[in-house]
Amino acid sequence: MRELSTGHLYVVLALPTSVILGFLATRISPVLAALAVIMAAFAILFFANLRTTLLALLVVRTNIDAFHEMGFVSAGNLDLNAAAILGVALVGMGVFYCLAKRVNVFRSPVAVPYAIFISVALVGIMLTDSPLQGVADWLRMASVIMFYVLMVEAFRSHEDIGKILVAYFLSSAVPGLLGLYQFATDGGVYVDGFMRVYGTFVVPPVFAFYLVALLPVTMVALIHTHHKLIKTVLAFWFLLMFIDLFATYTRGAWIGASIALGVLAISRYRQLLVLLPALALILFLVYPQAGDRLAELHEGESKTGYGEANTLAWRTKFWIETVLATPTDSALVGAGLGTIRRTYYAEPHNDYLRLYIETGVLGFAAYAAVLLLLFARATQAYRMAVSTFHKDLVVAFIAVFLAYVITSVADNIILGPALQWYFWTQAAVVHIVLEHSRGRYRALNDRIWPGDAREAVLETSLVRG
Repeated sequence: MRELSTGHLYVVLALPTSVILGFLATRISPVLAALAVIMAAFAILFFANLRTTLLALLVVRTNIDAFHEMGFVSAGNLDLNAAAILGVALVGMGVFYCLAKRVNVFRSPVAVPYAIFISVALVGIMLTDSPLQGVADWLRMASVIMFYVLMVEAFRSHEDIGKILVAYFLSSAVPGLLGLYQFATDGGVYVDGFMRVYGTFVVPPVFAFYLVALLPVTMVALIHTHHKLIKTVLAFWFLLMFIDLFATYTRGAWIGASIALGVLAISRYRQLLVLLPALALILFLVYPQAGDRLAELHEGESKTGYGEANTLAWRTKFWIETVLATPTDSALVGAGLGTIRRTYYAEPHNDYLRLYIETGVLGFAAYAAVLLLLFARATQAYRMAVSTFHKDLVVAFIAVFLAYVITSVADNIILGPALQWYFWTQAAVVHIVLEHSRGRYRALNDRIWPGDAREAVLETSLVRG
């Protein structure tokens, strides 16, 4: 893919943009003026060098939610924070980029059912009385698939995988260190008697599920790295992130990490079956109160109200009595995204029920097709991978995929852009592995049976036939 040259770009974009921003700076607040400058710089970088922009976004996305309470722009009764503005900008500029560059947005087959899914969701929003919250949720989902499409378009080679992984690991630096600081100083948030760390994320569960996706990839990089210093750093970082995950006191994420790391251990590295349980046991012995967090899962009655969402008993009650009773005008396209949160001021704590109620039968079926196709492509990439490193990266994705699919039964994952960006980054890596493997097989086949010779034989066979 050929990037836009910077010469004409700066003449066309930078100079008029500077004039416009200079004028706006005299008309709007300094905060909005600074935001406009940042967005203009982002737009110029986006079109000048897409690869660098995507890697930069991958690094910083984990930190943006730290400013979630700062509303920069108001839209109706919604205040758009930095994350929302980034999502809108990514969708808008991504669409313009794809049109200008004539990008095949369906280069990855996964984009097809996802496009159907967000199309159905958009129709459902139009049928609701209060579509604003639904539009916000829709933009979150659209930004996720746009990020994936752009990643697939911009990165295609084996060398690109290394760049993506470096950016992925760098994204964990600030939230990981801040989480450790919160753990050491009791600086997290107290929920139900537990001090829970959250890093730079909005709430502890989001941080926890981000770590669920990070840990398997870190383990793969650790095992395949031959540089002693890098191996030591990765081993130390894996241990620290494991502690962060423990300190979030998010039971769903604990279960998800057990699934993800367990799959990785059983399929590739059996020694982890001893190491990881031992590490978890040490943490539970040092902090025995963590056992109380797990004990709540099997309590017969919920100790808390609807707004706190602590126990499995509460979730089951909420699903049956409230979520499934949500009124909807159309069974096909649902009640519209954001309906459950807007109606009950609570998350459904079950992504599948959310999709069924808010996007209907069609939306639920389309998203199920997305998941099935993701898994099918991952298994195909595993079979075709030309190196053990590629195989292990695919296994890490499959492990995270299974963890997310299972824990989505009792948690809110789909509508978390800070989670979904990194999940779909791993999906993009799987796509690169699959395409790279196909290219290697085609090249090998051409060396064994050159294309011209094959065509000559086929033509001769047809004449003789």
